[in-house]
Amino acid sequence: MIRLFLSLLVICSLFSCEESAKKLMVDSTGKSGELVVVIDTIHWNDALGNNVIECLASAQYGLPQAEPAFTLIRVPNQAFTSIFKTARSILLFSFDKTLSEPKITVAYDNWAKNQFVMNISGKNATEIASYIKENKVGILEKFRNEELSKIAKEYISEPDDVLKKLISSKFNISLSVPTGYQVAMDSANFLWLRKEYESGGHPISQSFFMYEFPMTDSEITSEMLVAVRDSITKRWIEGGKENTYMTHEKLVPPLTLLSKVAEKDCYVTRGLWKLENGFMGGPFVNFAFVNNKESKITVIDTYVYAPRFDKREYLRQTEAIAATLKFNL
Repeated sequence: MIRLFLSLLVICSLFSCEESAKKLMVDSTGKSGELVVVIDTIHWNDALGNNVIECLASAQYGLPQAEPAFTLIRVPNQAFTSIFKTARSILLFSFDKTLSEPKITVAYDNWAKNQFVMNISGKNATEIASYIKENKVGILEKFRNEELSKIAKEYISEPDDVLKKLISSKFNISLSVPTGYQVAMDSANFLWLRKEYESGGHPISQSFFMYEFPMTDSEITSEMLVAVRDSITKRWIEGGKENTYMTHEKLVPPLTLLSKVAEKDCYVTRGLWKLENGFMGGPFVNFAFVNNKESKITVIDTYVYAPRFDKREYLRQTEAIAATLKFNL
């Protein structure tokens, strides 16, 4: 009994130490969309660096002006000290000649709270460079979803309780909306919320709308999702003048990927919206969540209007609302 008690005491002490260590951790640093890449100059200027840039810093699809998917901060290994170890997102590389094939490992809260660290290992820089090129979509989506999760945590901790209750009653889901959003339209199978303000005298609108439709045996395609979106926006999202309404910009074909958002299967469609017969426009991201239990598709469509500003982070802030989704039991 004494030996068992001592063993339990040791286990409890270990858990206590881990919890204490986490409490003593500093919060992660850096802005949303920043990513520290730890890599020496010789590799940064070679295929490995080129493929990292192509994977993580190419122009993000679906933005009206070219903006990188992430803002990369390159740090040589020797300079990777405490000031950089608290960054919110970090990419590391490890060279190990004994590895049979490249691999990815991920860690959370290594050196700071709310931190995501990815380590890509391989025999050498050439092998890792090839691996990144072959898996660039998945690597980018992983960093993107982890960034959304960080923002979503903030929304979950302090949601607008009135809007949360409204959304739950209409769509049987839990969604955490930050303060500042107002109901623009509330109909039977449609809800539209907007957050409108100014910066330097210039308008900014961060908005999202929600709807759902039944699942069928038909294949879910980008064309189908965009067609449904267009029918919804033509009916409900009108401009200030007669015969003006939201639609998608056909000159930039929307791009749809099957991803995991909020740990759920989700078709994520990126594209540009415009006001038909008008002059407004901007980026949108449409999240179509598969709800097998209720045999329906729940859609959260986020979009931004900010004509004088870069839009990547404004859009990411609205995207993070979708990352808080939970299906009610």
